[in-house]
Amino acid sequence: GSPLGMSGSETAVINVTRMLNYEESGVWSFWGELLAPNEPEEKSVPVFIRMAFKTDRIEYWCNLERFKDESSFYHDHVVPSPFHGSGLPRFYGCYETTFSRNPKADSETIECGCIILQNCGEPGRSLLADEEFRSKAVELLIKMHKYGIWHGSITWTGTNISKLGGAPFFNDLSHARIHDCPDKEIEATGDILELPVDDLRCAELEEILGVISYTLYP
Repeated sequence: GSPLGMSGSETAVINVTRMLNYEESGVWSFWGELLAPNEPEEKSVPVFIRMAFKTDRIEYWCNLERFKDESSFYHDHVVPSPFHGSGLPRFYGCYETTFSRNPKADSETIECGCIILQNCGEPGRSLLADEEFRSKAVELLIKMHKYGIWHGSITWTGTNISKLGGAPFFNDLSHARIHDCPDKEIEATGDILELPVDDLRCAELEEILGVISYTLYP
């Protein structure tokens, strides 16, 4: 693993356990374990980390600004909502720090920025093969829109839909925004997979309900 601090110190420690993805923008995605300051290792929390390294100053600055914007949305709109840690990932913060592949060997460190979120499980389109899970995902999306959150990154591929404790989670709020949904009067009850998609006025609801309701899975 790759800690971003020293265990037992007054700084939090991230131990990177698995690399997930690399984006052309220069952002890496990892799974890891978050250990709060002065906590024993058994108290660590599974997390999802998006990280940018300071190898190119302009690219790094752009990615850091994206992290800050996403963090502001979490802080201002997700954390106070009923979806924080229940449908949307729990937010653990945005930081600038240093990264070392092997701190015990005093290896070279590199400056980096990261946003740390709850690990909500493995995303994937295969999850949508379960009709009950699809219904729960649609219900969650409708409730988010009623509350005033537009996700902006949910796709038919299921890339940003995961399952934790049997419940759906929508990940990656880098394109999320506040939203006065024109369909907020819809009730998320009954057979919500049979909602009249053609009558919807909200672009995100229309697209996602259309795909989830009428596409054959897997």
